[in-house]
Amino acid sequence: MPLKLRAYSGRENGLMIIGSAAELNQLGTQLLGASDPHPGPVIPNWPATVASPAVTGPYSNVRDFQLSFHVSESDELPPSLKITRRGAPPLFILIVSVCALVGVVALLGEIIALVL
Repeated sequence: MPLKLRAYSGRENGLMIIGSAAELNQLGTQLLGASDPHPGPVIPNWPATVASPAVTGPYSNVRDFQLSFHVSESDELPPSLKITRRGAPPLFILIVSVCALVGVVALLGEIIALVL
């Protein structure tokens, strides 16, 4: 059985990894293998993979979601692993909000003109 991933948000945000004791034990064994000598990264500017268990989730609209654990030789992440925002850029959200507000005001103006 694959491990189950569930993303949660609210008072706190996170990623939950759910599995049986045996599945988590197997993952732990793979992660402990990170202390053993390991080959360098297969892909340039990408840390070497320690474990990549089979998973389902956490998003129902994202197929073939992957979970992987990597070991890094330095404290800095390579540029290829910069954290990016998921979702619309704030400027886009602002523009759409302003347009929606203008539309609501125009509709209210028309409704008030009809009533009077």
